[in-house]
Amino acid sequence: MAKCKKGYKKVGDKCVYSGVSSQIKGVLKHNLNVRNIIIGMAFILAFLWVVNPPSRGAVGINLIFLVVAFLVYRAKEYQDDLIGISKKNIWASVGYGVVFVFLFFLITLVVPGMSIGFPSLPATISGSLKFFLIVIIAPIVETIFFQGALMAYVSNFDITKDKKKIWRAILIQAFGFSIFHLGAYIVGFYMYPGFTEGMSAVMANISGFFVAFLFALIAGWWVTRDGVRNLVFVAVFHLGLNLIAYSLAVAVFLGSLPFIIANPFLSLLFVPTIFIYYKLLSSNNRESLKIKKQ
Repeated sequence: MAKCKKGYKKVGDKCVYSGVSSQIKGVLKHNLNVRNIIIGMAFILAFLWVVNPPSRGAVGINLIFLVVAFLVYRAKEYQDDLIGISKKNIWASVGYGVVFVFLFFLITLVVPGMSIGFPSLPATISGSLKFFLIVIIAPIVETIFFQGALMAYVSNFDITKDKKKIWRAILIQAFGFSIFHLGAYIVGFYMYPGFTEGMSAVMANISGFFVAFLFALIAGWWVTRDGVRNLVFVAVFHLGLNLIAYSLAVAVFLGSLPFIIANPFLSLLFVPTIFIYYKLLSSNNRESLKIKKQ
């Protein structure tokens, strides 16, 4: 039998609010940080909507994501399930994000058929704005919506607490993330000169569906682990992959590819380093708690 969340009690087959919960205090601090970022991002996107009409399609989708995420992040009943942004483990989250970028990119290099891509935007949008939308805006907004709001909503759908529900939420957000990215490719179908070219491009991007699903699955699983639980990890992970995808044509970057391909296992050297760093932070936090109790 599934347990009820903190602040609720079992009455028959339902969980009923008991009137005693930390949720009554309102939005938790780490979730409030995300909500403030949502407001700031919304102002930026609203400005772009006004001054740059060709980008309104991409901007509009991101604005919708932000509105939905804001409603979830301000709702008291989701506060314990939401993953926010906290200072206490931010550097560990950044470190994990960088390592996962490197490892994930290596996987796409050594596994046939896997590739990192991003949806094409209208040619009328300047290169600098494309970079801003793909590398900065998309990772932040999609992280807040998929690994933040959507995952919390699904895991808290019936107010019970169950590990199976957490995995169900991880899988659903991963599927939604991959469908959204596949749809972004197919939306650009009309831009191709003919049906054959368009279908070839869409079929080629089917692999992008599986890559996006794998990314969201890994991101959703790791961000729920104790000691991580910080959207900064997913944002860094996502931003790094988008940056690589956008920068593949840069000469300096391409010059390093043969070394990376020839030595794929060098990336494993980073794992123990970050793990040790994380353990040190955890042990320091535990020691400080013991001192306070004494």
